[in-house]
Amino acid sequence: MKILVTGGSGFIGQALISKLTHEGHQLVLVSRNPSKLKKKYGNIHEYHLWDALSGSPAKEIFDGVEGIVNLMGEGVANKRWTKKQKQKINHSRVQGTQNLMDGANEYAKKLRVVVSASAIGYYDHLKEATLDEESPASQGFLGNLCQNWERAANTISKNPPVRMVILRIGVVFGQGGGALSKMIPPFSLSLGGQIGSGKQWMNWIHREDLASLIVTSIKNEKYTGVYNAVSPENIQNNLFTKALGRLLKRPTLLHIPSFAIKLIFGEFSSEVLYGQKIVSNRLKKAGFVFNYSEINTALEEVLSIKYIHHLGKKVRCFKFQCGQYLKLSPNKVFSFFSDAKNLEKITPPFLNFRVLSQSTAKIQNGTIFNYKLKVRGIPIRWSSLITDWNPTTSFVDTQLKGPYRVWHHTHRFSPCLSGTFIEDDVYYALPNIPFINTLFGWYIKRDINNIFQFRKKEIETIFKEKY
Repeated sequence: MKILVTGGSGFIGQALISKLTHEGHQLVLVSRNPSKLKKKYGNIHEYHLWDALSGSPAKEIFDGVEGIVNLMGEGVANKRWTKKQKQKINHSRVQGTQNLMDGANEYAKKLRVVVSASAIGYYDHLKEATLDEESPASQGFLGNLCQNWERAANTISKNPPVRMVILRIGVVFGQGGGALSKMIPPFSLSLGGQIGSGKQWMNWIHREDLASLIVTSIKNEKYTGVYNAVSPENIQNNLFTKALGRLLKRPTLLHIPSFAIKLIFGEFSSEVLYGQKIVSNRLKKAGFVFNYSEINTALEEVLSIKYIHHLGKKVRCFKFQCGQYLKLSPNKVFSFFSDAKNLEKITPPFLNFRVLSQSTAKIQNGTIFNYKLKVRGIPIRWSSLITDWNPTTSFVDTQLKGPYRVWHHTHRFSPCLSGTFIEDDVYYALPNIPFINTLFGWYIKRDINNIFQFRKKEIETIFKEKY
């Protein structure tokens, strides 16, 4: 399906693009900065410049589009709610959505489905009841915003009928952004604690589940109307505080009083201090399956807490991800990675990387490699074990001996359109030395990113020359 996506550079949009790409959909990404998206994803998608407040997107943007996912909008918690900021939030969501729907009505002749974001701010959080999709709207700023936002989305053409799905999204948890990215630093410094009474409900959803829900809403014609995009396991703030502190192994003795929250956040403080339990009866009836329905499982994923088999325990890691598209079959791409010597070709020269030995003639489960390299001029020996060897689709190499406490690298090769999408997921942890993360964590993160950027360029060059 050809799908137009707004908000693709955002926290939710990035996860969604990954899933839609895996499923082989053609994506049209519209943005105020399309060159940034193209740099990230390459030539696999279409990219178009569009300022949501300037009017409708151009006619050619809608050419052949069958689905639209609308995720654009200024973050409600980005800044204090001044009059100017509230106008910015309102215009980016309501007027932007209206302009998008106006363009779709005029030009998207093949359009079949629209999935548009809203928020659980729609509801009155002061009500003493559990809230579902049938509950009334709040008359506060967020309640009115969400009502107007949804009305704009619902101006999509009814003739011919276009299926409309509106997702009232809760607090989104995920790696590299969202609400938790602001909470983790103070909690890590033992400065986290209960907010206000601690009884307010956190109605959350994991980013991967939200992306899956959007994809399901596109594909499954039974999905229509409004759904609360929240996990089945809501949690109150005091219990969430204890759960996060426990996983970070930090005390949570501090208590942030209500008056302090009001001073810091102003009008927005009511959204932080109050919150009723919100459920999604419609998702339950639809049979949607959450991968992260429990708070501990979700938090472990966000914190990159991973079980490392050869260590026999869970370790909190850093996580690095990148992807690359090649217009070649998975067989050809995987064949290149099946030769360990090719790893030398795609590793930056400054690392002086060399394969010393390979325990089996052909790579398979249990193969052990020994390497040597230099890290900032220091000679290093590295031993890694191959696990989960699945020819043409994936394999894992995990460090047995080397400079890291953990290095667990998953390589995936997925058929995509007429080629292959390569993905690298790396969990890594530095040695258990006091202050090493504080002193060197940023430099190592930068070095890893530079190494993989070099790999991407070399892989592209090698395959162009070879094929």
